[in-house]
Amino acid sequence: MSLRYTDMNEYTREELRELLEKKKQRLEELENQPTNLYIWGDNMSYMSAMSQMHALDGAKEDIQIIRDEINRRIDEERRAK
Repeated sequence: MSLRYTDMNEYTREELRELLEKKKQRLEELENQPTNLYIWGDNMSYMSAMSQMHALDGAKEDIQIIRDEINRRIDEERRAK
């Protein structure tokens, strides 16, 4: 599930931190899986390798989105003080 179009206002900061930890664990799981290699001319190995890369990129993107939202909220709280 990509968080790109998710409204982050629905989450508390604590929930965002928990979600961040889950996403980090998921990324670690993905990185620890064996790498799918593309074999020239084999469509299935290409799809498998690209799917794995897409999952890694998506997990990294979700982590960055959550971090940005947490930082935005921290900055807003600092400015409000």
